[in-house]
Amino acid sequence: MSKKKKSQKVDYEVFNYGPIKMEKIGREINISTNWRKKPQFEEYREQVAENRSNLKIEIDTKIKELVEIIKNNDPFSLLVFMFAKNCFIDFESYKESSHEGYECFVEYSQSLILSQDFQFRPKIITDETIEKYEKLINEMIPDVFWFFGSDPRINKKNHLENELRIQCLLQYLFVRGDSYPKHYIEMISEHYKEYNDFYENNFGLDSNHIIANFLEIKQQISSNLNHEIKNKDMEKLLVNGKFDQFNSKVKSLFEVKQNANLKFDFLKMISSKIGDNQIFKENKAFSLWPINDSIIYKKPLIEYDKKFYCFNPILMFRNIDYILESWIKTLDNDFYHGGYQNSRAAYLEKKGIEYLSQILKGANVYQNLVYDGGETDGLILFDNCIFIVEAKAGEFSTIARRGEFKKRDIEKLIEDAYNQAIRTKNYIDKNATPTFKIKDTGKIFELKNKQDYRYVFFINITLQKLGHIATMLSSLKVFNFIQGKEWIWSVFINDLRVIAELIESPSIFIHYLKRRIKAYDYPFHSPDELDFFMFYYYEGLFFENENLKDFHMLTPSGYTEKLDRYYDYQAGSVSSGEKPKLQISDEYKKLIMDIEATQKFGFTTVTTYLLDFDSTEHQRILDTIKSTKEISFNKGCQSSFTLQFDCCLMGLVVFITHNSFNFNEIDNYCYLKMYQTKYPEWIAIMIKYKMDGTRDLDFKIYNKKWQFDQEMEKKLKYYQKLTVQEYLKNHKKIGRNDICPCGTGLKYKKCCGR
Repeated sequence: MSKKKKSQKVDYEVFNYGPIKMEKIGREINISTNWRKKPQFEEYREQVAENRSNLKIEIDTKIKELVEIIKNNDPFSLLVFMFAKNCFIDFESYKESSHEGYECFVEYSQSLILSQDFQFRPKIITDETIEKYEKLINEMIPDVFWFFGSDPRINKKNHLENELRIQCLLQYLFVRGDSYPKHYIEMISEHYKEYNDFYENNFGLDSNHIIANFLEIKQQISSNLNHEIKNKDMEKLLVNGKFDQFNSKVKSLFEVKQNANLKFDFLKMISSKIGDNQIFKENKAFSLWPINDSIIYKKPLIEYDKKFYCFNPILMFRNIDYILESWIKTLDNDFYHGGYQNSRAAYLEKKGIEYLSQILKGANVYQNLVYDGGETDGLILFDNCIFIVEAKAGEFSTIARRGEFKKRDIEKLIEDAYNQAIRTKNYIDKNATPTFKIKDTGKIFELKNKQDYRYVFFINITLQKLGHIATMLSSLKVFNFIQGKEWIWSVFINDLRVIAELIESPSIFIHYLKRRIKAYDYPFHSPDELDFFMFYYYEGLFFENENLKDFHMLTPSGYTEKLDRYYDYQAGSVSSGEKPKLQISDEYKKLIMDIEATQKFGFTTVTTYLLDFDSTEHQRILDTIKSTKEISFNKGCQSSFTLQFDCCLMGLVVFITHNSFNFNEIDNYCYLKMYQTKYPEWIAIMIKYKMDGTRDLDFKIYNKKWQFDQEMEKKLKYYQKLTVQEYLKNHKKIGRNDICPCGTGLKYKKCCGR
C-alpha cells in the first residue's frame, strides 16, 4: 500500500474521556489508553464506579439548566436550531463518517420540552443561549452513556456480556435509522395492507392513505425548508450561526397545513401538547434522562394554539411503522398477540425467501416444511449448497435495546432459529433420504443424493435490526447460545434486500456468506451488516494472515458511504451515484461468471475457490491464461499451467486448447499431481477458444485421500524426469537452490537434483 502524501486531507476526529482516547482516522477507529500496567485499568474502573454518584449529580444539574433555558425562551426556536444543526444535511456533500450531528439530540430536546408544564414564552432566543443549550446537551448525553457503562452490576458480568450491553446502549443513544427510505416505505406498505379492515374500521382510512398522510407531512416541511435554502436563510443559520436573524419565521417553516387529506382528526391523533410527555418523568431515579420512554415516538407532531408542527420530520418518518403497530396493540391487544404476530411472521418468511431466490437464481426453493421431529421455514437447494432458512419476526423491545436485555430476548430471535436449523441439519445427516412435507400443499419433498451437497448454511432473517446482537454472535456464547461448531448468519430483512439488489452473482453471495461467517472467529465488529458487506466488496473479509492479532476490536467506518450515495442517487437526492461492485477486475469476474454459466454441478466449489485468492493471484491466473493460450495456439495442441496453494491444500490446473480436450490426459495429470503434493483436492479448468474469439469452459473437481501407491511412485518419477528434461531444453541449467521444475515446490538440490 502506498503512503499518503502529506498534503492529503484525512478525516480525523478524536474524543477523550479520562485516560481513554478514541480516534477516527479515515475509515479506521482506534481506541487506546495511556495505561501501561493492568492495575492502572483496575484502579481507573474503581475510580469511575466511585465517582458515579458525582456524575449523576452533574447530569441532573445539566438537565435542570436545560429545563430553565426551555422555560425562559421560545422552545420552538430551540427545536428548530437543534434540527438544523443535527439533521439538516446537504446530500451532495454528506458523508456519514464526517457528519457531526446526532438525531438523538433533537429527539431529546423534543421529549424534554413536551415533558414540561409551563407558560409558553415566545421570547426571541439569542445566539449565546443557543450555544449554551447545545453545549449542555453535547456534554450530558455522552455522560449518560458513561454513567451506565460504568455500572458495577455490568462490570461484575462476563466481559463479553458487558461489551454487548454497552454496545446496545451506545446504539440506542446515538444511532438512528435502519433502512433506506424507499425500502422502508415499501416494506411497511406491503406489510400493513393486510390490516386495512382494522384501520378503516377504527380510523376511516386504510394503511396506504395513512402512510401517504405521513409522507405528505414530510413533503410539506421539506418544501418549506428547500425554499429557505434558495433564499440563503438556512445558510445564515448553519454557516454563520446567526440564529437571532431567523426567529421571525421559525414556526411557520414547520407548520403542517390541513387539507383534504390531512384532516384535523388525523393530525390530532399523532400530536402532543407541551406537558403531555409525563412518561418522560416517571422514572424517579433518572427523571428526564434520555434513556426514558417518551411520547414523541407515537406522537411526533406538536399541537400548539390549534396549529400543528413537525419540528423533526425524520423522527416522524422513522416511526411510521411503530405508530401503525401501536394502534393495533392499543385498540385490539388480543389481535396484536394473535393474528397480527402470525401475519408478521408470514410476511417475513415470504420476503426473506423472495430475496434469497432473487440472489440464487434458478434455485429449488421449499417453504414451510415439516419433518419427523421438527419444522423449518425454508430450504433452498442451489448447486451443491443447502440453505436452511429461519425467519424470526419477534420484537426486540426498547428496554432490551438499552442494554437491559434478558436471556429470553435474544433466545427467541436468534437462539431459537439456530436450534431449529441445527435440528434440520441433524435430520438431514441422519436419514438416507430426508423427507419433508410442505405445510401449505401437503406435498412431499425428498432430498435425494444428499451426499453430493458440500455446503450447508444457516440463515436467520429478522424483521427488526438487532445491531451487535446479530453481528457479534461470538459474544452470545456467554449465554450458552450458539454452542455448536456451526454459525448462523442473522440478517435484518432490509439489509438482505440491499444485498440482493447489489450482488452480482450467486457465487459472489456464497463466497461472501462463507467469509462473513468466518469473520465471527475474529475481532471484527460492527452493528451494521452492510458495513460487513461493503468491507467485503472493497477490502475482502480475509483475516487468516493474523493481521488482526494485535487488535481487541476492529470496527469499519465509512464503508457504506458509496452505498448511501448510490441509494440517494436512486431517490433523486444527489446528482450521481455509482452502484457498488466487488473490487476485482472485470476480466477475472468474467472468468467467475463463465464457470458459473456452465451450471455444472459443483461450480460453486470452483468459483468460491477462485474468489478466495487475492488480487495478486487473480492477475497471475489471468496473465498465465493469456500466455498459455498463445503457447497452445502456436503449438496447435493442448497446453496447461498449474498452481499450488498450501494454505488450502488445493491445486489448480488450467488446460487450454483450440481443438478438443484429451480428458484421459487431464485425469491422469490431476491424479498424479494430487499424489505428488498429497493435496486431497484438485481442480481442473478447461478452456476452449473458438475461431470467433469466444470460449467454452468446463471444469472437473478431484477428491482423493492420499495413500502410498507403488504404481503412482513409478509414474511420478517418470513424470519428474520428463519435466526436468523439458525445462532444460529452454534453460542452460538449474541452480541447486532454484525451485525444482518438477512441481514439488522443493529446492532442486533436495528434489530431482539429489
